[in-house]
Amino acid sequence: MEKLSSLQLDLLEKGIIDLRGEVEDSMFEYVRECVGLLSLEDNPPIHVKITSEGGSVVSGLFIYDLLRLYPGHKTGVVIGFARSIAAVILQACDKREAAKNSLLLIHGVKIGMRGVPLDEICDNKEFRKKLENSRAAQEQIYLILKSKTKKSKSDVVALCKEDRDLLAKEALAFGLIDEII
Repeated sequence: MEKLSSLQLDLLEKGIIDLRGEVEDSMFEYVRECVGLLSLEDNPPIHVKITSEGGSVVSGLFIYDLLRLYPGHKTGVVIGFARSIAAVILQACDKREAAKNSLLLIHGVKIGMRGVPLDEICDNKEFRKKLENSRAAQEQIYLILKSKTKKSKSDVVALCKEDRDLLAKEALAFGLIDEII
């Protein structure tokens, strides 16, 4: 595991976890390191700054759980955009904010098949396993969004199917954020 950079440590001293770029294993490791260090400081309040297009659903759900279980108060702040699993990570925060011109996007889980050999795709057992895992992750995301937005599952699914950016005011109206800053 890589150590936190001096910038990351300086931000963490000010209670800021900066989630920028692709959601992947390295982002999960970064958040895990931050939460570990913060636990040594009696779990102070934190600001989770998000600017991300999304990425790995698995890593994103791990980050969501790390933040959800962090006992200190969490304020999530979208600066620019929180798309895909990054918008789900935001839901782990006690207070969810977005800058006035920010964009949020929620959509269904997409199965990446780029570069996968045809023989692997045709192996029904392997394909069914990937499909089952993706369906389970999708259901988990629907539950998270339903719980945080207080919308029905059908409303959440309908918005996910639109697969479009929401302006901050639209995200507020749907319940994805609590405040526009």
